[in-house]
Amino acid sequence: MGWEGCSSGVRVGRGDTMIHLAEYLQAPTRPQLALSYVAADMEGSRILAAAYEARVLRESGVEVTDLTIGDYAPEQYCGPRELLEEIAWEVVEGRNNYPPSDGVPALQEAVRGFYAHALGVEFPAKTVVVCGGARPPIYAIFRCLVNPGDVVAYPTPSWNNDYYCQLTGARALPLPTSASTNFMPTPAQVRDAVSDSGVRLFCLNSPSNPCGTVIDPVTLRGITQVIVEENISRARAGLRPLYFMFDMVYWPLAGEGNPVHPLALVPEAAPYTLYVDAVSKWLVGTGLRLGWAVVPPHLYTPLRDFMGHVGAWGPRPVQVAVAKYLSRSEEVLTFTGGLREQVRSRQALVGASFTAWATEGLPVKHVAPTGAIYVSVRFNVIGKKTPTGNVLDSNTAIRRYLLNEARVALVAFQAFGMTGDTGWFRISVGAVSLAELEAGLARVREALLLLK
Repeated sequence: MGWEGCSSGVRVGRGDTMIHLAEYLQAPTRPQLALSYVAADMEGSRILAAAYEARVLRESGVEVTDLTIGDYAPEQYCGPRELLEEIAWEVVEGRNNYPPSDGVPALQEAVRGFYAHALGVEFPAKTVVVCGGARPPIYAIFRCLVNPGDVVAYPTPSWNNDYYCQLTGARALPLPTSASTNFMPTPAQVRDAVSDSGVRLFCLNSPSNPCGTVIDPVTLRGITQVIVEENISRARAGLRPLYFMFDMVYWPLAGEGNPVHPLALVPEAAPYTLYVDAVSKWLVGTGLRLGWAVVPPHLYTPLRDFMGHVGAWGPRPVQVAVAKYLSRSEEVLTFTGGLREQVRSRQALVGASFTAWATEGLPVKHVAPTGAIYVSVRFNVIGKKTPTGNVLDSNTAIRRYLLNEARVALVAFQAFGMTGDTGWFRISVGAVSLAELEAGLARVREALLLLK
């Protein structure tokens, strides 16, 4: 069977002459000259790099407890059956054509209705831009608001802000945080940072990736008020506004009474606040690729048009199915409540283990998680020696020791923009069973006991 439609007359296919391209695909002598300066300077994800090391070890036949990726194991977690069946039905019915570049109208309305019911915040029409997950709208916000050389402020540790700054040519202004504030910034920190009129965007994520913590409502109110006050000052001086990107993709996985939306606390911030969400983490839908940005009306068209050029749209069958599901708000909240309990059981196991180890005298601590699917843990073992005599002189050394000795894969906080070898790591509990997690933690304890 050959392909006879080729204008060159070359027939390629089974039974015909095959063109082998390997010999033609030699890299240029200096391949870096082929790249743009952005690509040449780009660093790959440190999270994915840690996950890759774990995968290589596992493929060699070694049992590894992988606590790196913020995802769910299908064997342990499943999305709502009604939603999945509706997606399958939409696909079978052939509704696989392009959706509108800003999203299916029914989904836009469903999102607005769900937020009004669950968060007590009612957004007007023409504010919801639907995208293929949470990453595309975050990137689009950077691209639509930030010029090369503009400053973007964000707390550290935090997810991917440093990478997006590099990709867009923005100047990063990280705001260091600590366990004493649950790794959240303070209003005073934000005020000091954004008083520089070069700061164009302030980014905040709660519940936090990587920390698993939720910002206190009083702190969130204070930060949001700072955004309003700074914009009043800039308007008087004729300066460009400061925008606030609030990433809340884990919000249904927060504890009771949380989270609180910043616009429920300070509605005056609405003209400057962009809200990012996705079904990835609270409907166990990381592979469904559906998210959205809720933006002030004056930013709706630019963001919609940018997404139209990029084409990172959520699949129509998923959009239609999620629209139907979100319209049943109480059913959604019941599902997310059950999911939250599954996650909490694993987070509680990590917390109990680290508490017990600290009582035994092991040099560890953790921050009690209040949201997301993560736990912040610290191994205060810099300077200690392994059984083979190697000195643990960095977070990388700690990570590799635990991977090879305990067969447990973790991600250091340096993957989230935090500097210094502090011993802080993220544990992600979504991709393991309770039994796997318990066994992995037991091996970590034994590995720690071996250190001198």
